[in-house]
Amino acid sequence: DPSAALPHLREFLDTGDVAALNRARAFLPGCQTANELSVLSDVLQCGGDPDGPFAAGCAGTCGSFIAPPLIMCFFVAFASIVLLNLALAVLMQQLQAANVVTYKRRKAKVSLAVLMNVNLATNIWLTKAAGLLRQQEE
Repeated sequence: DPSAALPHLREFLDTGDVAALNRARAFLPGCQTANELSVLSDVLQCGGDPDGPFAAGCAGTCGSFIAPPLIMCFFVAFASIVLLNLALAVLMQQLQAANVVTYKRRKAKVSLAVLMNVNLATNIWLTKAAGLLRQQEE
């Protein structure tokens, strides 16, 4: 409640006691709205000369009420895109690794089939050669 800080602010303005200012700060929140600052208008001077043509009320110190939701929406959209890209990168990496393993297995199967065919052809040739040698010996 800013009205509780008012006596301490008056004491600070009258005496210059920093402890009174610290006590006043304890009663004030981190930011004050324009209504809260209007309560303190007798010790605060916000708009210059109160009787002049540029007299204005105290503006709040809480910041913009439009920017935080916009920044939050931007952050959520940006974070979603980043997380989606990370998920896709992991999936693509896993698919590539699976493709390499499949290629190596396929290559190993082909190599094994080639070796088996060469072995079979060698056995057939050796069998024929042995048969020819037997015929020549007889």
